[in-house]
Amino acid sequence: MSVAGIVCHVGKAEDREQLVAKALEHCGGVDFLVCSAGVNPLVGSTLGTSEQIWDKILSVNVKSPALLLSQLLPYMENRRGAVILVSSIAAYNPVVALGVYNVSKTALLGLTRTLALELAPKDIRFHGNESLWKNFKEHHQLQRIGESEDCAGIVSFLCSPDASYVNGENIAVAGYSTRL
Repeated sequence: MSVAGIVCHVGKAEDREQLVAKALEHCGGVDFLVCSAGVNPLVGSTLGTSEQIWDKILSVNVKSPALLLSQLLPYMENRRGAVILVSSIAAYNPVVALGVYNVSKTALLGLTRTLALELAPKDIRFHGNESLWKNFKEHHQLQRIGESEDCAGIVSFLCSPDASYVNGENIAVAGYSTRL
C-alpha cells in the first residue's frame, strides 16, 4: 500500500481535474470518495449575506462534491465503492450566526439522498456524516468537542464490505442524537 498527496481547492475546476488525474495515475480507479471540504467565510445573517458569499459557500460546500463525483464516476462504477459526504450538525440544528452555512449543509444531506438513488444502479453507495463543531459543546452539555478521529471509525465502516447494504443514510457523529 502506498500514499500520494496533492493540494486541491475543490472550488476550482482545474484543481479537481488534477486530483482526479493523480488518483487515476496512482490507483488506476477509485473505490471510495470522502468529501469533507467546507467553508464559512461569514458569521452573520442569512438574509444579510451578499451574493458573492452565497456563491462561495454553496460552490464549495454543495456544488463541488457533486462536480468532483461527476468527474470520478466513470472510474467508480461497478467497483462496489462508497461516497461519504461530510456535512455538519448545523444541518439539523442551525445556529443563527452561521446563516448560509446551515443552508449549505442541509442541502448536502439532500444531495446525499438524491445521488444515492441515482447511483445505486451503478453499485455506488452514499453516506452523509455530520460532525460536531465547537458551539454545540455548551448548548448540549457535551464533555468534549468532537475530533476528526471520532469520524474515522464510521468512515472506515462505511467504506467496508460490512456496510454494503447501507445506502443514502445520514449518520450523525455528534456526541448526541440530533433526531428521534
